[in-house]
Amino acid sequence: MSLPGAVEELCQRFLSLTPKGLVAGLYLTGGTGFGEWIEEQSDVDFVATLAHRPSDEEVEQLRQAHEQLAAYSPIDFDGMHVLVSDLASDPRNLPPVPLVLHREFRVGHLDELVAWHELARHGVTITGPELSTLDVWTDTHVLHTYTVNNLDTYWRTITKQLATFSTNAPQPELEDLFSTAGRQSAGTSAYTSAKAAMICASVSAVSSLFCLA
Repeated sequence: MSLPGAVEELCQRFLSLTPKGLVAGLYLTGGTGFGEWIEEQSDVDFVATLAHRPSDEEVEQLRQAHEQLAAYSPIDFDGMHVLVSDLASDPRNLPPVPLVLHREFRVGHLDELVAWHELARHGVTITGPELSTLDVWTDTHVLHTYTVNNLDTYWRTITKQLATFSTNAPQPELEDLFSTAGRQSAGTSAYTSAKAAMICASVSAVSSLFCLA
């Protein structure tokens, strides 16, 4: 798969900033995996496999690497750092791992269930063993249940909140509702961008519902 130059550059920059020997593999999910990455709008979603569980010092080095990457590029690089052996197991049992979301680094969890299925079916290998050679856990029934619940709880709540805003609602209020609203293209209202973010996320969720086809 041919990657956009900005995505390839961001990945190589990340690898150059991480502690030597710690990152064993780097894989992309999300819009990049679906071939739907859009310049100046999309983020880059990743799963990095590590050679071992990182020490506190190595976690801090990963934090610094992501801070440097955020200063280098306007593209959000969102994802988690796990072991390759983690991929073979139900991600609901994954211990807290180093992750970054919207440039905020922490140790915790980040929607691993969807990420595992995207890796297995649409993932892109940047470095490390090809995904096709790895054992990645999937369960269509579990994914179906998760997606239906996500649509019926999280996105139903967001939809109800959005319905309370007028078309002239202040942009900061909508940005609080949709973290992606701040990345709208020039000339597009915050309200329209928020609606677009909701639709895109819902479409993504429905794609998960139907086995990420």
